Amino acid sequence: MKARQWLVVVALGVVAAGAQAQGLYAEVGYSGLKAKANGFTVKPDAMRFVLGYEVNEFLAAEGILGLGLSDSSVNTGTSTVTAKVKNSFGLFLKPRVKVSENVELFGRVGWARSKMAASSTSGNAGSRSATDFAYGMGLSYQLNPTWSLNADYMNYFSKQGLKVHGYTIGVGMKF
Repeated sequence: MKARQWLVVVALGVVAAGAQAQGLYAEVGYSGLKAKANGFTVKPDAMRFVLGYEVNEFLAAEGILGLGLSDSSVNTGTSTVTAKVKNSFGLFLKPRVKVSENVELFGRVGWARSKMAASSTSGNAGSRSATDFAYGMGLSYQLNPTWSLNADYMNYFSKQGLKVHGYTIGVGMKF
């Protein structure tokens, strides 16, 4: 089943579960990423989906899915390398604290598995998947009891000479 079909199935499941579960929320956002390897940097874009559960007022648990939107290219001097995030998923704990009535500051710690694909004008192509400790922090602004605006900065992967990090701007909905 294609990724988009899975997203529809997951979204319907979330809506159905949300009708019965307190503390369940979902977020969708645009991610501007930066991937660095071998002295070169590419900046692919992704769409990120979050399904979370508020354990209590200070802690939530989240599952995250990221899907690549666009690729990015860099000239290495001998060829042009094009890279794209294929997918990323992870499980996180989200410690959080309210700093005002509508603003929440949060951290995010957990593990993420990411897959990137690259090709070059010299004919080389391949993909790389790996799992790593991931972390970040952000802010959430509560528009009303159901909707929020969210922004965060995450480090998704940093080992084997590859570092992937970036920001996400999105919208959230409590069920």
